[in-house]
Amino acid sequence: MYFPVSKAVAVFLVALATSACATTYGPMSGDGGYTDLRVSEFVHRINVRGNENTTREMVQNFALLRASELTLASGRDRFVILGEDIATSSAFKSSGGSAATSDGWFGGTSTKYEAPQIDTITKAGGTMVIEIVAKDDPRHASAYDAGLIDRQLRPELERNWWQWN
Repeated sequence: MYFPVSKAVAVFLVALATSACATTYGPMSGDGGYTDLRVSEFVHRINVRGNENTTREMVQNFALLRASELTLASGRDRFVILGEDIATSSAFKSSGGSAATSDGWFGGTSTKYEAPQIDTITKAGGTMVIEIVAKDDPRHASAYDAGLIDRQLRPELERNWWQWN
């Protein structure tokens, strides 16, 4: 059986389905993601940001996965975190609210007020600085294993939006 759907309804359904999605892993876009800067031969600064539906833990995982990608691309397989500042910040958004004045029955006026809706928007983001190190360097025996992180985080972070819990 065929049910015709207007273009407006189709656009609305797509917008509705994607409006409450967390930021997906990838290069920085208007919705979040990562950027990185090579500071020296083996030191990189990684900036990450999520939208209001992206948890702080997920944004930290963006930074870890990007660190593992940069490490593996360098031909090495270990990195250490030199510094990390990933946190959440909140802002307030006001919408709606109105006042309407009307004439009353006996020459008076009445005013009706509707309070605005105030929403708190919390977003996670920040910076991680890493150093890519040699596997056999005894100074970095507890360095992160880039291959292990990649295998653990990539399947979780590259899921499609309809698979998010």
